Amino acid sequence: MNWKVFDLKYDKRETWAFEQLSYLLFCVEFGNRIGLFRYKNQTGIETEPIEKDGVIYGFQAKYYITSISDNKEDIIDSIKKAKAKNSQLNELLLYVNQELSESSKKDKKKPQYQVDIEKSAKSVGVNIQWRVPSHLEIQLALPENKYLHDIFFSLEPSGVDLLDEVVKHNLNILKAIQTEIPFGDKQIKIDRSPLIASITDACQNKKNIIISGEGGCGKTAILKEFYALNSDKMPICIFKANELNVTHINDIFRFDEQFTFNEFLEVYKDEPIKIFVIDSAEKLAEIVNNDILRNLIEQLKDNDWSIIFTTRYVYLNDLTFHIRENYQLSLEVNDISLINIEELTSLSEKFEFSLPENQKFSERLTNLFYLNEYIQQYTNIDKQGSFNGFIDLL
Repeated sequence: MNWKVFDLKYDKRETWAFEQLSYLLFCVEFGNRIGLFRYKNQTGIETEPIEKDGVIYGFQAKYYITSISDNKEDIIDSIKKAKAKNSQLNELLLYVNQELSESSKKDKKKPQYQVDIEKSAKSVGVNIQWRVPSHLEIQLALPENKYLHDIFFSLEPSGVDLLDEVVKHNLNILKAIQTEIPFGDKQIKIDRSPLIASITDACQNKKNIIISGEGGCGKTAILKEFYALNSDKMPICIFKANELNVTHINDIFRFDEQFTFNEFLEVYKDEPIKIFVIDSAEKLAEIVNNDILRNLIEQLKDNDWSIIFTTRYVYLNDLTFHIRENYQLSLEVNDISLINIEELTSLSEKFEFSLPENQKFSERLTNLFYLNEYIQQYTNIDKQGSFNGFIDLL
């Protein structure tokens, strides 16, 4: 562990970062994958304790820039507070960022400050287990903990950085997508929950999916709702089809930092369910280097990714044929229908807006794109006019 890198990376936040590192290592040591409850500014121990084999364990993280001996009283005081607040506490893991100094006396190993700290802990019924840099080194050297080393002791982009970049990329794509239509102080929303549940179920069964529909029917809005409901349960990575039109496969994963496709596959390899979304997939036909696309899809398939394609309905047959023939992917197709005229009428009554008198004009508003524009321009529209007049206004 290079503590200079740690200090540089977390300048003026070293104490916070060391607490985070200690918390993660404590959870790893006890096989806890869901985390521990904690209170804001919790006294004594960093989180609520954990029980194992009838023994109650807690932990403290102490990051000092002065010697541990200079901070003996601070440690003793925090141990007493830990026991006072958690009377059942038996074992306290004490994480410190410095090695303890060996006693200068020939017949002793432990320095006096260590003896005093442990004696004070025992007096209140707590046994101290030290976690010093020599412990942290072996824990961070384990292959399964490499990501922790990379987070805290490397200035190079890490797997965690890649995860963060993918999330940012997803949100950048989805942020401009509306899932509701604002009308005055109200929000008009179409209930797509059965369809989203169907897509979720298909993903959980590791199926590949095409979401198709007329332009403006709300395909990407459904994708946004699906993401909001499931992104904390399974990895979902969203790319526009035109982002795959690159000269090298690694260029797909050029975010604020450059990552490789292999790094992308590696960081998600242990996830049982993972979703790769290609939005506006009809534009895959414009990709110049089909070898890159073939490599991408074959590797995703070999690494147990489910792929979701979204496309306009007019391109559905060509896209389905292309995917099945070239990549041997089985597909489940989900068609997104327009709302019907009865639903549109119901919405107009519920949200108190009038529909055009022209029937063909009203029928076009079953497309959510046009309904949204109609609502936004509501006060400017001639309700007795034609659809063409509406288009001229837009």
